[in-house]
Amino acid sequence: MTPDRAPDSDRSRTAGEAEMRSLAGRRVVVGLGLALVAVTAAFGAVLGYALPARSGIETLAVAGVSVPVSPVTMALYGVLAVGTLLAVGLLALHIVSRFDENAE
Repeated sequence: MTPDRAPDSDRSRTAGEAEMRSLAGRRVVVGLGLALVAVTAAFGAVLGYALPARSGIETLAVAGVSVPVSPVTMALYGVLAVGTLLAVGLLALHIVSRFDENAE
C-alpha cells in the first residue's frame, strides 16, 4: 500500500460521506427555498390586506388579466412568482453542474 492511496474501505467511506453531505446540502437548499416562498406568501397576504385599505386599489392587471386585490390573490401571486424563479434557477444550476467534471 502506497502512502498516497487510501485503502478501499476508506475510499468507499469517503464516497459515502460525500454523498451524505450532498444530500444534506440539497435538503438545506430546498428548505431555504421553501422558507423563502412561505415568507413571500405571508408578505403578499399582508400587502393584499393593506393595499386596498391604504390606497383604494381594488384590482391589478397581471399579464393582461384583471385580478382582484385580496390577501389570497397577492399571496398566490407571490408564491407563483418567487417559486417559479427559484425553480428555474435551481434547474439551471443542476443542468450546468452536470457538465462540471470536478463536482461531487
